[in-house]
Amino acid sequence: LEQQLGLAQALPSTPDKPLAPSNGENKSKRLNPIKRKQMEDRAQKLEKEISRLEAAVAQCESSLEQFTSAEASARFTQELEDNRKQLEQCIGEWEDLGRQLET
Repeated sequence: LEQQLGLAQALPSTPDKPLAPSNGENKSKRLNPIKRKQMEDRAQKLEKEISRLEAAVAQCESSLEQFTSAEASARFTQELEDNRKQLEQCIGEWEDLGRQLET
């Protein structure tokens, strides 16, 4: 019956081998509890920093909407660029930590 259905080739009969991988083959790396806690603390600090930087970016954008002088505009533009760069870096680090903590 197996040969008629083509199952003999699709499912080889090897009762000696378990279907699930053994412990050594697919063992996921567990994080050290101390390292995990440090990473969680860092992620929380990054979340606060991200929030602060988002507010700073919004403030710079708001300041740029109201022209006062060329010098002020140049200063706000530079500050805006710096804040956006820092924000991008913090978000990247936060995402990396999140991926590592998921495992």
